[in-house]
Amino acid sequence: MGRTVKDFQFMSEPYGLAEQVHAYLLSEGCKCKQKNGETVYQKGSGLMMGPTFIKFTVMNGGARLEGWQKMAILPGVYAGEVDVGSFVGIAVKGPLKARMNYIENLIMQYGGRPAFPGMYQQPVMQNPYQPPQPSQMPLSGNAQAHSDRAAFCTDCGSALTQDSKFCAVCGKKVE
Repeated sequence: MGRTVKDFQFMSEPYGLAEQVHAYLLSEGCKCKQKNGETVYQKGSGLMMGPTFIKFTVMNGGARLEGWQKMAILPGVYAGEVDVGSFVGIAVKGPLKARMNYIENLIMQYGGRPAFPGMYQQPVMQNPYQPPQPSQMPLSGNAQAHSDRAAFCTDCGSALTQDSKFCAVCGKKVE
């Protein structure tokens, strides 16, 4: 229960973003209202289902997008707020989710990035092991006969037997 809140960070000021979000929400039939000291965009009157709300705030170096629905006990009687991800009021949350996704896409176009810990994953090295080059490997015994072939798989780096045609670990054909 509660609101769905998404925070975003910007490297520079997103001039014009708030006006574009405002125009989009008005074009969707939302009404800009003051509720409990907050400027929110409301869709629906709540006669059969609770109305849906979106709040968009631009602050220093960031933006916050909030979405929720009022939970109706009786027509016009509300018990609280329900977040976008819950099952309650799922029939009217589809359009609410679509509006929030559209606004998120606008934010991304203005250079916004999600502002939560671990938002950027560190690049993962695909194959940190680099097998030794044939010129760096000492040759001994029967390896002299196969000096043109590496003793290690060039794909995964595991050791190869002398007469293997495929790597036993990754299955790549030995060249």
